[in-house]
Amino acid sequence: MKRTLAVILTSALLAPLPVLAQSPFGVPRRAEADSKRAKEAYSHYIYKFEHQKAAEALPFVQRLLSSHGTVELRPAENTLMVRDSLASLTRIIPVLRRFDHPPRNLELELLVVQAHRVAFSPAVQGEDLPGHLSHFFHNLLPYSTYRVLARTKVSPGEGEEVMVEMGGGFGVSFRLGTILDGRNVRLHEFRIARRGGGDDEQAHKQLFQATLSMRLDQPLALALANDEASASALMVVLTPNPSRLSGER
Repeated sequence: MKRTLAVILTSALLAPLPVLAQSPFGVPRRAEADSKRAKEAYSHYIYKFEHQKAAEALPFVQRLLSSHGTVELRPAENTLMVRDSLASLTRIIPVLRRFDHPPRNLELELLVVQAHRVAFSPAVQGEDLPGHLSHFFHNLLPYSTYRVLARTKVSPGEGEEVMVEMGGGFGVSFRLGTILDGRNVRLHEFRIARRGGGDDEQAHKQLFQATLSMRLDQPLALALANDEASASALMVVLTPNPSRLSGER
């Protein structure tokens, strides 16, 4: 059965944009200066990661480069080589050092919930649904009743692969990314599947796959349904517990 996905909560890290002074001719003075210094003193900085994967830091370094800066990933050595002005390197180096922290564990609660839209029903109802999620669903979703089909808790470390069999035949897998400043994390290749019935009960049908960005101060919920007007949906809810972060220095 074809399903559509609605990501209810997500987050993105956006680097602040600098305020540029204007030249009399309408060209930013910083751009003029960058052009004049394009072949002048740029420095190389090589950072070898001890704890985290260099590839995970690459997108964040790219956002901090100047117009002439470059960054090269060396996976075999787990290093990034950055070539940029000293001013840019002054911004980038502290980010790399904060990023390369010792691995930490994050506690996550995973729930699979069946949601229904019932005419003239009371406000959100649920079977064993945590109170904070009742409020969360009531404010964001058009469904009126919720039933928990499966639930579990996991505490993976950064960079670890997670594969867990939940109740109801559901299975979840993902790789926990690097926790950024204790506020954000990516779940790489997040998959949810369900065992089929009939003759091949052990076979799994994949329901969803994507890399998710999650904030650690609120749940993230996915709604899988036939279409936006569907009377029911399968909810996948991830609730992080940042107070249980372990391994921080």
